[in-house]
Amino acid sequence: MVKAKSGSRKVAIQGYDDLAPEVLAGVKSIHDDLDVLRESKKLTELRGELKKVTDQLNGYYAGPSEGGVKMPDADSDAAAIVAGTMKVGDLTCPIDAKDSLRRQEAALTTAVQIQEGKFSEAYMGAIRRGCQDVEPIAVEFIKDTLAAFEQVRAALRRQEKFFAFLSRQGFDGGKRPSHWQSWPYELQTLYGGIYSLDYYLQERRRAWKLDGEISDKGKR
Repeated sequence: MVKAKSGSRKVAIQGYDDLAPEVLAGVKSIHDDLDVLRESKKLTELRGELKKVTDQLNGYYAGPSEGGVKMPDADSDAAAIVAGTMKVGDLTCPIDAKDSLRRQEAALTTAVQIQEGKFSEAYMGAIRRGCQDVEPIAVEFIKDTLAAFEQVRAALRRQEKFFAFLSRQGFDGGKRPSHWQSWPYELQTLYGGIYSLDYYLQERRRAWKLDGEISDKGKR
């Protein structure tokens, strides 16, 4: 007997030929958002500067250390770099060039962390705006899915009643062939594995503010 293989989500979502051209054209890439591009460029530049300074520091040698001096505050240096009011090369310390590199590395490390936060905010903001823009498209997909699940729920309920009626008429469920009763997957879908189909439909409609719009489409 050949067993059916379970579907692979990774394979199933490859390619978008089955999406309408107007859907593909209506969803703009978040990566093209101007705020995202600006903050991403700044983050790339800061990471590049940090790598350059770290490489210089790792390869630095100037004989025995003479103690150096106290480092300026890295947070204020980082804020100045991110704001563009100070260049990395301006961050120096007297006497020892290695101290200057250490100061620059500390400032850039904090600057990268600050900029990662700014990039994350820009990215999330772009996603929120993008979701608002494509919501009319998304709602149509959700409506189709919920309508289909309504049909499945109605069919499973009728099937359950039919098999219950058979049992009442003497067709004992334990003596019927296994395919002459609801299978565990069907029962789990209808009554709940993680949660019931009723609960799923209720919460999915509520999340998309579709209460009452399609609740009767599955009945016939």
